Amino acid sequence: MIRTTFALLAGLALGAAALPAQAQQSYPVPKDAPFTHKHSGLKLPPTLQGMPMFAIREVAADQLDIFFNYEISGKNELISVYVYRQTAGGVPVWFDRARFAIENRPDVYGDVAATPVSVFAPPGQTNASGLAIAYRVGKGPFRSTGLALLPMGDWLVKVRYSSASLDPDALAARLRALLGELTWPDAVPNGIAALPVQPCATPLALTGQARELKPDGAAVTADAIMSVPIIPDPKNPAATKPAPPPASWCLDSTRTRIGAVYRPDGDTASYLLTINDAGRGLFVRPALSLKDEKPAWTIQLVETARTINFLRHDRPPPPDQSISIAEAGRYGSVVSTFGDSSISINSEYLK
Repeated sequence: MIRTTFALLAGLALGAAALPAQAQQSYPVPKDAPFTHKHSGLKLPPTLQGMPMFAIREVAADQLDIFFNYEISGKNELISVYVYRQTAGGVPVWFDRARFAIENRPDVYGDVAATPVSVFAPPGQTNASGLAIAYRVGKGPFRSTGLALLPMGDWLVKVRYSSASLDPDALAARLRALLGELTWPDAVPNGIAALPVQPCATPLALTGQARELKPDGAAVTADAIMSVPIIPDPKNPAATKPAPPPASWCLDSTRTRIGAVYRPDGDTASYLLTINDAGRGLFVRPALSLKDEKPAWTIQLVETARTINFLRHDRPPPPDQSISIAEAGRYGSVVSTFGDSSISINSEYLK
């Protein structure tokens, strides 16, 4: 199972369309009632903007990454709504990846011309935590296409809309309008105010290829514990250690064979290498320092329901090397991050 994950890194970079059909579970499409996403409570109606729902498919098990398709057959009017766990990065990062998927597909869309990015408060929220954009399309059956991305507590909701009849401005208005046709859960927490990602002002501070450090049981265990998500105690919320404040992300100029590199708060020694446009990535950052230990870096593969911690290295690996580290599969622990928390330590390194 672990080895299979590493082999799928390249496939993840291509998104859901690259997955084999048997990997995508389908759900029956309701005809007269909404479909309720079981974890968030978001309800998706059988019809959006006059388009009937025609498919529901799951990319990650247990509805951790699921999408819904709406279409008027033969009219080239298509809406897709995606719901997936927010595990790394934030709205600006995943909005940027969704933009990339549109702007770098000349075989599908030709040359595209974008409207300005709009920032908006999602339904039931007061902060402008959502981002949206629309495009004039230069090729294919559509006149325009666009996307909106917004937070919903621990989840992200992405909407894609393509139309043969609407110009970009009209499509942008429809994108916002259709959000009001979804039934949102009660008391959705306010998302963090969002702005489009900007290029990083300084480069990554890299000093050559990283060297794997000698495996150490204490380090392996520490990295596993640090990956366990913070879960509030409902009986004593004051005793719960607060989560760190959300990062502000910038886009690094490094080019990689998979995805793109984003850095939190302009940090020159940490980065997130995205491996698709729906929440998965390799997170590289300084490791928890143990007593009398030299600085070390962790490389984590963050997935929808677990984090895989690879063995520590003596410096931040260049992004392409971090991909190779994941592909090599020398991991110290696997930590469940959804549902019942569990830690699995690779016993080979408990010495």
